[in-house]
Amino acid sequence: MENKGGPLTEDLQFLDPNLPDMSATRVRESKKPFREAIVFMVGSGNYIEYQDLQDSAKKGPTSKNIIYGTTEMVSSSEFLRQLSVLGGKRFGV
Repeated sequence: MENKGGPLTEDLQFLDPNLPDMSATRVRESKKPFREAIVFMVGSGNYIEYQDLQDSAKKGPTSKNIIYGTTEMVSSSEFLRQLSVLGGKRFGV
């Protein structure tokens, strides 16, 4: 949320409705730290990811608001069950 560039973020698109030109290049060049973010996972999300985002929002001198969404929220046991099903399909078990 500090808007620092790097190899992990070079393919991501950042949209800031406060800037007049919505090109991804313009947003990255602004270097303005974000105070609000929306994180949406397509597929399974879990409470640990949510809690990590909330912990990250509390760090630093200013608080941040992070909205977390997912197409499916699963418990840790359901996540492990999904992994075992996927592993069985991959390895023919």
